[in-house]
Amino acid sequence: MGPDKVSVEDPAWIGWNMLPDHVKTDILTTLEPLADVSPEQWPSRIRLWRPKEDLYVMPAWVQGDELYVFLRTKEGRIHIEGLHLREKIEVLRGEKKVAEAK
Repeated sequence: MGPDKVSVEDPAWIGWNMLPDHVKTDILTTLEPLADVSPEQWPSRIRLWRPKEDLYVMPAWVQGDELYVFLRTKEGRIHIEGLHLREKIEVLRGEKKVAEAK
């Protein structure tokens, strides 16, 4: 991992270590070049999740499941704050009933 460009924060560390190597590579190769770029210039794949908190989300795929990678920028670095399956987020937000989840 490029320690100067992207860091994985404690809340995301266990999930990060469980990801397959190819998923980590996809995430890092997407994020590392963006550390020095204004979020307004990021690709549309990454979108603002909570504007007041400057929290962004980027989707990634793990064995057919969509994973949300939550991140922030600070001092020229990107910090991965959390990793959560989209399905779990939808249940927690009330967008999907528990019975509809896999």
